Amino acid sequence: MKNLRVLTLVNACFYLAIGTGGPFINLFFEGLGASYGRIAQILVLYMVVTIAANTFYGRFADRLGPRRPWLITGLALQAVGYATLALAGELVQAGVGRVLEGLGVALFATVSLAIVGELVQNSANKGRVIGVYRGI
Repeated sequence: MKNLRVLTLVNACFYLAIGTGGPFINLFFEGLGASYGRIAQILVLYMVVTIAANTFYGRFADRLGPRRPWLITGLALQAVGYATLALAGELVQAGVGRVLEGLGVALFATVSLAIVGELVQNSANKGRVIGVYRGI
């Protein structure tokens, strides 16, 4: 259960960080000269990439091998995406950063949920535990 608590804490920090910066991304894009239409396109691109990557990773999650390296890879993809965003001088670079972020978010979310499933597979409360984990 210690591993589940640690993973839940990491997950909470992960989504807190995403949620904290999310509202300001539109201002950043506007500062790069993006119109509202272009901002909307980048946000939709991020969501499409995330949904497609979630589907892809979910399909192959059980065949990827050990999960911890993939979890770290997801976080690393996000770090590269955020660095790309931070250094972006043009809107295209910022869009690439968002795509990398979406790939990392999807990988982290899918693999972390698979890990939780493994941690609670024999628990009588596994549905509730997974629900609380995802709710956080």
